[in-house]
Amino acid sequence: MALHHTRSNSLPSRPQPLTSQIDEHFSRLNASQATSSSSSSSICHKVSCLQDLHDCVDKLILLPSTQKSLSQEQNEKWIDDVLDGSLRVLDVCSMATDALLQTKECAQELQSIMRRRRGNEIGVSSEIKRYLTSRKMVKNTIHKALRGLKYLENKSSLSPSNKYHEAVAVVSMLKEVEAATLTVLESLMTLISGGAKAQSKLSGWSLVSKLTHHKRIACEAEETEVTEFEKLDSALHTLIHQKTCKSDNTGPLENVQQQLKDLDLCNQELEEGLENLYRRLIKTRVSLLNTFDLALYALINDHSFHARSNSLPTRPHPIVSELDEHICRVRDSEGTSTSSSSSSIGHKLSGLQDLYDSVDKFLQQPLTQQSLAREQNRKCVDEILEGSLRILDACNSTKDALLQSKEHIRELQSVIRRRQGGVDGEIRKYMASRKAVKKSIKKALKNMKSAGNKCTFSNENPEITMLREVESISLALFESLLSFISEPKSQAKKSGWSLVSKLINHHGIACEEEETNVNEFAMADSALQSLISCQIDKMMGVQKKLSNLELCIEDLEDGIDGLFRRMIKNRASFLNIFS
Repeated sequence: MALHHTRSNSLPSRPQPLTSQIDEHFSRLNASQATSSSSSSSICHKVSCLQDLHDCVDKLILLPSTQKSLSQEQNEKWIDDVLDGSLRVLDVCSMATDALLQTKECAQELQSIMRRRRGNEIGVSSEIKRYLTSRKMVKNTIHKALRGLKYLENKSSLSPSNKYHEAVAVVSMLKEVEAATLTVLESLMTLISGGAKAQSKLSGWSLVSKLTHHKRIACEAEETEVTEFEKLDSALHTLIHQKTCKSDNTGPLENVQQQLKDLDLCNQELEEGLENLYRRLIKTRVSLLNTFDLALYALINDHSFHARSNSLPTRPHPIVSELDEHICRVRDSEGTSTSSSSSSIGHKLSGLQDLYDSVDKFLQQPLTQQSLAREQNRKCVDEILEGSLRILDACNSTKDALLQSKEHIRELQSVIRRRQGGVDGEIRKYMASRKAVKKSIKKALKNMKSAGNKCTFSNENPEITMLREVESISLALFESLLSFISEPKSQAKKSGWSLVSKLINHHGIACEEEETNVNEFAMADSALQSLISCQIDKMMGVQKKLSNLELCIEDLEDGIDGLFRRMIKNRASFLNIFS
């Protein structure tokens, strides 16, 4: 990858150490692709190599010499092609993460069931079939994604003009990194779906026979290509077959439990690697956007805006009006809504998503960019960039709290569904986890207030004022959502046991208007406390509260995920202005 063809003597050629590092990471990755197996440890090693590669690529993109060479190449088509490639990689990484998380959740649910049922108990077949059905859905999604990747590979790729040789070399390297990343992610998705190589070599039941051979005679070399996902699928098929034949299933049951543990460890390792890779992909894309913004800016200046003056409108009024309208709507929803229910907060999240869509359009306007890029606004701009990080941190804290609550709820639901009594220990474990979540939320709220107190500057620039207002609205919403999860207002008005008495009233008399401010978290907590205290059979009521809470969390998660994507896009647009 020679990037030193036509540099002048006044500038150094591309730094050799960084070039050598990138070449070294490519060599490591190619060697692992050629020699290693399709096991999870091998895939994790490749993902780790990709992380190191993207770290070096990001350093390369940030070099002034690289940015200069790329900004000289004024070809909008290949710029779009490279940016589309980085977005493609992010999409595939997200699909792989989703497939992994879905498999992990289903496996943990099944693991919980297996722990609470003994080998001589019946009725686990339906749960196993449910897991296998979910696996089939994951496989179908993965196969569809892989077909899409094959289609993209067959499409012709663009190249920059030969006028700027350094730009040619950098773009070629970026396309090579994209191809290598997609290859590893393709291998990962194949691993999750069951392993194409192993599936072509062994039929389902021949693989089952290998895994469950009564005398345990198996050659390790033959099993190296059998992944943890395949082993579990085959072990579950065997267990169902044993139950159908009414034979002793103690051995297969133990095998399934062991495979579930192995798969859980495998999932955790892969999930951690994908998460780290995704962060690096985001970082690289932001660096690319910043660099290519220089090229596009030069292209626009050279071809469009040199001699424009009074013919241009002063400001894009439709977008500004739209932005003002969304700000007013979100402010009004905060001022008029007296309910602290999940539906109310979900409505506010939806409004905030629309607001961020408008902010992104606003930031794309040339006049907005020109105003924000002025030197006198630099300090305010730095504050806004720090504010966008604060918002992302608050969003992540909220997502973590919801995810942690959701996992504990599902665990408790599984326990209650399968036990008629003696669930006190599990309920107390759930309440302890709720206490830990509340403690984390209080810490996050404290940090948010501390950061908010530090931001004390004024600016008459209307763009700056508007962006600060968006930040303020976002933080206020996340604060209310975190409070909703941990300490609902209704709990401050009523004592815990008065709320319990309403929830477990023997006659089931309750006024809906009085319960509008009792959120799903409070209702589940109180119902569980009543179950421990009264020692009465209120399983159905508790199960309903837990189901409602799970639905509530899923709705909030959907809203926060959509908002998080918009905030990332918004921050990238904002960074482009100051590249």
